[in-house]
Amino acid sequence: MRCLLLESVQAVDHSSFSAAKKPLIITSYLGRNLAAVPELIKLVDLLAIPVFSSCLSTVNIPFNHPMHAGVAFGQPTNPLVGEADVIVMIDTDVPWCILLTHSLAKPANENERRIPLNTQPSETAEIYHIDCDPLKDRMAYHAYPSLIRARADAAIALEQLTDYLSSSSLDSSLISSRREAFIAKHAGNKAKLDALEVPTADGIMTAPMIVASLRSNSPAKTLVLNEAISNYPHVWNHFAPTQPGTLLTSGASSLGWALGAAVGAKLAGDVFEEHAKDLVAVVVGDGSFLFGVPSASYWMARRYETVSSSPFARL
Repeated sequence: MRCLLLESVQAVDHSSFSAAKKPLIITSYLGRNLAAVPELIKLVDLLAIPVFSSCLSTVNIPFNHPMHAGVAFGQPTNPLVGEADVIVMIDTDVPWCILLTHSLAKPANENERRIPLNTQPSETAEIYHIDCDPLKDRMAYHAYPSLIRARADAAIALEQLTDYLSSSSLDSSLISSRREAFIAKHAGNKAKLDALEVPTADGIMTAPMIVASLRSNSPAKTLVLNEAISNYPHVWNHFAPTQPGTLLTSGASSLGWALGAAVGAKLAGDVFEEHAKDLVAVVVGDGSFLFGVPSASYWMARRYETVSSSPFARL
């Protein structure tokens, strides 16, 4: 059932967004619902809100959009989360990561031994959670702070929020200055990523170079299945998808998903024309290729003739 956002929740979100100086949207798999992506774009265009994709598994916002604020899989520290005064989490299981390590020095007490690393929000930030499953009652130890948790369909909720905010008074000066700042920030981040794709003097092939080559040589209708594990961020950042549904990562924690998923993607394209691809590319790493049992995967590909008309490649 597609759930609506209650009007009382819309009013609270409107009040927070209107007053926020540094709002932030965090999502992981909003793009599972292709209809939610254009609704997200409408909202962030209206208010100039950056979108941070944490532990993402789908394309949630085009990577060439100036409000695309980067991706992370627990590393590195994201200052946007710590600086935000209003955070709206939408369709996410892990909006940020707080890792704990042990101090090398002998602590005065055991509590001092645990040192928080990476990312966490400000204690004064207003945090709201909109999700198909905001309670995560089947996930042990899942506890992220939130003033309101709303079960709602992301596409419908975003459309409601945009309509509600569009009809109200907004601080255009604040929004314009925030937009200009993020346009410049996005351009700077892209320049840094582009620099990583330049061939090195010693001729060593790097992950950014390889993924950039895949991007440059892929046909328009390409699906990339990302199971690069340690190189997850490089695949996302350097393939830089601009269309929903063109790059996927497994939403689960186990390895060995991508090879079988590639065969399944090809079979789905044979049945549903809108999902047909000219190329299905698999990017693997950290042993995920072997965990996919390649002998069985390739037998299955040959058995169902998934490589005859639309090949899939692995990297």
